[in-house]
Amino acid sequence: MGRGYRLRAGGGELRVRHPLADDVPAELEAGAVVYRGAYPGVDLVYLADPQGPQELLLLAGAAVPRLEVELSSPAELAQE
Repeated sequence: MGRGYRLRAGGGELRVRHPLADDVPAELEAGAVVYRGAYPGVDLVYLADPQGPQELLLLAGAAVPRLEVELSSPAELAQE
């Protein structure tokens, strides 16, 4: 989970990463990729959409843990 994923669109690329998320296995459910318990009380859900991928954070309750998302630009990816 912490390694993230890459999005490609319009000839460019962007990496999205959740560095504080727990390393939980991916599950396929009704065409979605689900990471149950990626954060305490939070499931991450990824959906394929014709206009681009969607990332949903499903909260189990009103308490929200600290969430962090890192975005890497094409220039940053070229330096890796």
